[in-house]
Amino acid sequence: MESIFSDILFGFLGWVYVLIRFRNLTKAKAFVEENYNGSYSAAGGDMMLSAIAMLGAAFLSIFVIYIIIVFIYKLITGTLSSS
Repeated sequence: MESIFSDILFGFLGWVYVLIRFRNLTKAKAFVEENYNGSYSAAGGDMMLSAIAMLGAAFLSIFVIYIIIVFIYKLITGTLSSS
């Protein structure tokens, strides 16, 4: 059952993504046929995976910057414990 739901969801997202990207149904169909073997579901899955990876990289970057700022703050204020 979850396969049917994911195919419908990713198919819709892939169709919207490709249509927004090319704004021409003929070019969109040719792109999907060439790159995703005619599967809008694969295009949607690829788009979702890219979006999740981008969000993960952003959160990881923010976390590392936060850790560096806290370390520098504690180093400057002298509250950095050496234990």
